[in-house]
Amino acid sequence: MVKKKVKKYCAPVLLLILAIFMCMVQSESTMLPFSVQVTSDTQSENIALWESEAEDYYVFLPAYAQPDQVEIRLHTSNSVSINGIILKDGMSCAAFLPQESYDLVYSVRGKDVQKTVTFLYSENVASMYINTKSESMDYIHQEKGNEESGNMRLYANTGVLDNAVSLTIKGRGNTSWRNSEKKPYSISLDEEANLLGMGQASNWILLANSDDYSNMRNKIVLDFAAEMGLPYSSKSEWIDLYLNGRYMGLYLLCERNEVHTQRVDIAHENSFLVSLENEYRMQNQSIPYVSTSLDKHLRIHYCGGQTDSAKEKLSSVWQSVENAITNKNNVDPVTQKSVEELIDIESWAAKYLIEEIFGNIDAANLSQYFYYDGNQYNGKIVAGPVWDYDHSLGNKSQWQLTIENGLFANREIIEEGFTTPWFFYLYEKTFFYDEVCNIYQELCLPILEKLVDDRIYVYLEEIKVPSNLNGIRWNLNETDVVREVEYIRDVLCNRIDFLTSIWVNKTPYHVVKARNGFEGYYGYYAVFEGDTMPELPIFEDTERAAFLGWYNIDGDTLVEIDKSITSDVEIYAKWEEKTSSSIKQVLKLMPVAVIAVMAVLLLSVEVRRWRK
Repeated sequence: MVKKKVKKYCAPVLLLILAIFMCMVQSESTMLPFSVQVTSDTQSENIALWESEAEDYYVFLPAYAQPDQVEIRLHTSNSVSINGIILKDGMSCAAFLPQESYDLVYSVRGKDVQKTVTFLYSENVASMYINTKSESMDYIHQEKGNEESGNMRLYANTGVLDNAVSLTIKGRGNTSWRNSEKKPYSISLDEEANLLGMGQASNWILLANSDDYSNMRNKIVLDFAAEMGLPYSSKSEWIDLYLNGRYMGLYLLCERNEVHTQRVDIAHENSFLVSLENEYRMQNQSIPYVSTSLDKHLRIHYCGGQTDSAKEKLSSVWQSVENAITNKNNVDPVTQKSVEELIDIESWAAKYLIEEIFGNIDAANLSQYFYYDGNQYNGKIVAGPVWDYDHSLGNKSQWQLTIENGLFANREIIEEGFTTPWFFYLYEKTFFYDEVCNIYQELCLPILEKLVDDRIYVYLEEIKVPSNLNGIRWNLNETDVVREVEYIRDVLCNRIDFLTSIWVNKTPYHVVKARNGFEGYYGYYAVFEGDTMPELPIFEDTERAAFLGWYNIDGDTLVEIDKSITSDVEIYAKWEEKTSSSIKQVLKLMPVAVIAVMAVLLLSVEVRRWRK
């Protein structure tokens, strides 16, 4: 009996011992040999080593770090050396120069491991350290809605502690959250704080700018809107972000667009804050919204007392606005109210200009904010604040953005089944068009000239070094922030020339409406009388279809690229579906499938034979 019990428990115990041993071996082999501790005037922060794809180590240090105030913290009792210097716990890093690649040697299970280590120092920007309760971001990264409590310390670039507070952190965004390794976050402080002088509040946004290699598109537009005087434009500051001691790159710390005394200051019953968003996303996340008859969907961020009657009023107000905008006589036939009675023309024209000047792919479609304050603007709806411009200024992430004479807010269709009618119809109204031209010439042009001549280089000087560190951290080996910023400046200069021709010189133009027939996305381009077709993209073939070229909708003929444009034109990218691709795939996999079936049959025969 005793022998049977021993036999019964022997295997599980051996397996447990083996598992513990394997964990110990794995832990020793993957454990980083050391970290560093950075000391400021008030306290210290621990920063872990980061290992690149080439298996080289980097130490990403904040702007305020001084080599003699950076100390080694050993994680092993075995020998660790840098360029032959044996490391001791607590020793200074003063002997190791910035940007230099040093030989790193340490021992794992009696064998020497040889790597390189480089100490990189940021410049100019503040540093934020967030430590979660679990000391990991795994739970937060599992799903966007997951959140975790922790604490945060924020240091100015001089090392002075700006704020230290408890918080909750979670993911945010949609495409940027789903498609990028570098994640954006939302943080809620346990008590309101004035972060980097941007105003007292609890809720803040950490923009990753993962699709913007310049790291400055959002900053450029937010600051421009503020200088234009668009109400409640979000303030923002660049920071180096560290999560649980791990460097996460360069982020943009922003005020959140919300109703608050330091943000959108309209907190009373007779007011609302909404934004145009994707209906599916709001349904999927149980976010309250209202819809119009043209299938524009407005997320409700704030609606008076949030009562059903307040939401019904909100819905009827927006339907009246849409009716008046799309009606040729500018009046809602139901309420008999005119466009000028319903919306603040000046702010809508300013918002339109921002979308068009900077070439925002989501203009009049997504992340478009509006608010109503019964105590101001004579009870009219105001456009703003601005938000979300990483896909603007010629960003090469989408084909529509790379042609500099594109129309973005002034287009009716953004993709198959999705219209953007409000700015499109407003632009056809003389009073709105005149307001656009006046604001552009008198207000926008002077700010734009200052931006391209000076401010963009001030931005570059501020983040050139932290952008390069961010590029190393996220393996952006082929990106050069200086080259990217020069590209943005060129795009903006060409854009200014183009829009000045339209709104100052009043040069007539024709519209080329281009649709990618395979994906259903539209690009609208202005071509001056007698000029030729814009330089359209040549798409690469996919597994599903082959790109045949650009064709005219009328007559289905191949577009003559060198032919002068004398009227509006609609074209589409023609694709030929590879109908045999699925069959080829099946045939390709058949030998593998046959072998797998034969193996299963042989195995079953052997099992039967063994049982007998």
